[in-house]
Formats: sequence, C-alpha cells, structure tokens
Amino acid sequence: MTTHQYIIAWAVYLVGALGCLAVWWRMTRPFGQGFPRRFLRLIAAFAILTPAISNPGMGFLGPALLVCLFDGLSHGPEAMLRTTPVIFVSLLVATLLAALTGLFIKTPKTDSNTEQPKNTSRIRKEPAL
Repeated sequence: MTTHQYIIAWAVYLVGALGCLAVWWRMTRPFGQGFPRRFLRLIAAFAILTPAISNPGMGFLGPALLVCLFDGLSHGPEAMLRTTPVIFVSLLVATLLAALTGLFIKTPKTDSNTEQPKNTSRIRKEPAL
C-alpha cells in the first residue's frame, strides 16, 4: 500500500466513522443530559477512532477494532493480544473523561414547581396516509 492509498483509505474511514457517530449521537438523545449519554457517546467515539499499528513490520496505523478483528480472524486469537491493550486503554480514557466531565459540567435540572405553558387549544392535524 502506498502512502497515497493509505491517506485515501483513512479519509474514507473517517467519513464513514463520522457518519456512524452522527447516527449514534442522534440515537443517544433520549438518555437525558447525564452521565449515561455522555459515557455512551465517548465510548463509541474512542472505540471507532482509536488507531493501532496494523502490521508490526510497517509503520502504518489502522483502526484498532478492525486491526484486532482482522488479526483474530487471520492469525488466531493470540494475535489479537497485540491490539487489545490499546483498545482497553482508550476505553478507560473515555470512561475517565466521561466521569470528569460529569464532575465539572453541571447539567440544568428542570424545576417541577415552575409553571409550564400548555397549549391545548391548538388543533393537531394527523398526517394523511
């Protein structure tokens, strides 16, 4: 693989990864403003975007999860041990980052005593099928 092909492959991967993260960002919206949503988003981002050395004889990096999966399928489960520490460290960093942001960033809480305006006089139109 030439350097030009390597850069194109990473560009394609990053576009796809950002698309997956955008969908995941949208899927975790119902989890509220707290730790679970932040934790799931960071875990997904770190898992998808963490690089690892794809071949020990070469200097090219690849996505750590894909390198681990490919090593396991082609060389056996023992070869997966080369990239698993990289994955676990990145997931640990994501967990610590989610916990630290939870300590320093306060989420706004809704007050149940405040009166919310209710607009019940408006007729709701159902979509026609």
